[in-house]
Amino acid sequence: MRLRIVNSLNVLAGTLAIGAAALLPVVDRNLSIDAARAELVEAVGQIAKAEADTFPKFERFVYFTNQPQDTAKAFQSLGIKAPSANFVFEAFADAENALVIRAFTAPAALQQGSLPPMLYRYRVRAAGTEGAGEWTVLSGRSPGLQQLPGTLAALLK
Repeated sequence: MRLRIVNSLNVLAGTLAIGAAALLPVVDRNLSIDAARAELVEAVGQIAKAEADTFPKFERFVYFTNQPQDTAKAFQSLGIKAPSANFVFEAFADAENALVIRAFTAPAALQQGSLPPMLYRYRVRAAGTEGAGEWTVLSGRSPGLQQLPGTLAALLK
């Protein structure tokens, strides 16, 4: 009788351990992606605020490319520190002469696998006005093992 109870508890513990091992990476990944998105939106907001504060002084926005030396020089002009090493930032004027601040996942973060490809675009139509941000979908596929059943089905055809 005791052996059956111990055996049942072992099976239950093993099943729970396997379930936790399978679900923990997915939950952790989703939580880290949400945190990274919040960090990215905050960093772009900081850049937009600095742009709005410096516009009256120079009567123009500070534009910069995604090259590290150009970004560092622009952040110095704006009087801010580089927000995050996980993302690359750039600011430019679009066809309607609006300020566009674009941020995307840094290549180093992609290579490490710590973050998925993300692209956030914040647009300010005119100086002194509030901007609007939007996420750009880079792929219609969700990352991870959710694609495994379809991949296996394609392989077994």
